[in-house]
Amino acid sequence: MAHTLIRRYKHTDSDDYDKTLLQTWPCDSIQDARENVMQAVKRVEINEKEEIWVAEVEGKAVGFILIGFTKVWGHKDESFEDEAIGVNWFDVHPD
Repeated sequence: MAHTLIRRYKHTDSDDYDKTLLQTWPCDSIQDARENVMQAVKRVEINEKEEIWVAEVEGKAVGFILIGFTKVWGHKDESFEDEAIGVNWFDVHPD
């Protein structure tokens, strides 16, 4: 069975994230994928309510999720005290 780990994103994951986005997101080139990764990383750096998490299999980062922590909203736009997690981006390498 493969060794799997879920952990926070590290800047050293950027190459794996670029390659994954190139195959899972409408990117025209690896540069386009890099720009999208940089955008996600910048979002996390300026917003303490967002995080990037990584799924790692056998030492290789293969899945990426950008999550945001937010208040829970009811069906009539009422806000509750509880927080929820919203998935903003979710990318898994097709292999």
